[in-house]
Amino acid sequence: MRKATIIVRPKAGILDPQSQTIERQVQQSGVHGVQSLHLGKIFELVIGDDVTESALTALAQDLLANPVMEDFEITLS
Repeated sequence: MRKATIIVRPKAGILDPQSQTIERQVQQSGVHGVQSLHLGKIFELVIGDDVTESALTALAQDLLANPVMEDFEITLS
């Protein structure tokens, strides 16, 4: 068994009001020095040896991420 991690983030330049709201709250909380904040999703999968990276890419493109608005990154371990 292996572990796959898929991180999904908004594409650069996409308006992300949730992240902007959290960023403002961080700044108001007194934590200084945070330049920017981006909200994303992390999917951790336990997979068999027969699951290929191309299958995970298809899964991310078709189900886990919106390819118009989001990018994703796959890490296998």
